Amino acid sequence: MKKISLLLLSCCMLLIACDKKKEGTIQIKIVPTYGDTVMEMNKAVQDENGLDILKLEGKFHMYLSNIKLIGANSSEAIEEEIVLLDLLDTEHNPSLSKVAAGAYTSIEMGLGVDEKWNHEDPVSFDNDHPLGFDHSGNVWTWDSGFIFYMIEGSYAYNRDGVIDSTFTYHIGKDELFKTVTLPKNIVVEEDAITALELRLDLKKLLMDEGGMDLTTESKSRSGEKEFAIAQKFANLISETIE
Repeated sequence: MKKISLLLLSCCMLLIACDKKKEGTIQIKIVPTYGDTVMEMNKAVQDENGLDILKLEGKFHMYLSNIKLIGANSSEAIEEEIVLLDLLDTEHNPSLSKVAAGAYTSIEMGLGVDEKWNHEDPVSFDNDHPLGFDHSGNVWTWDSGFIFYMIEGSYAYNRDGVIDSTFTYHIGKDELFKTVTLPKNIVVEEDAITALELRLDLKKLLMDEGGMDLTTESKSRSGEKEFAIAQKFANLISETIE
């Protein structure tokens, strides 16, 4: 009887081991660029004429929700339902999360904080959670919700190499939440870390024709008077990130 029990226990353990999903770690990082040039905080980048044109300084963060990696026949959600990518916080850029091992061809993600969390109080999460009290500066009020994007910097107003004007975008609100799908060939190996870079081209976003008009649209905190600017900014983010 003892031998039979041990055999049954061994079979159960084998079945559990076989049923356990093989996992790897996905490392997601946001990389701001000016065209092909990677931007660093507090360091100006130059235009095609070698003149200082744009600088990131102050804050730079964005939230991602409901991230899924999509393969040929299935999709797999990453372990973390909400991700904070913050250039000033090395614990949150890159962000690490578990996901099923496998080969994927695209990533689906919500840009911003999904409505199901957007009006929660930061104290209802663990302090170090992306929506927790450690990041309470990323929320307006429970009614207004979290700040999806906070991007601040300065630029050369006259395109003459003199950085002399500022831009400030603190963008949120449920109606500005967007879901995008980006083609990405991603192979997640079991018990390994796979790096995934998401690039945001600030040249397209802020400086090129069709981007934000910094002469009239350099500031928005998603208030009623500035909502059109916030909406344009959120649309451009969804079109620019890659």
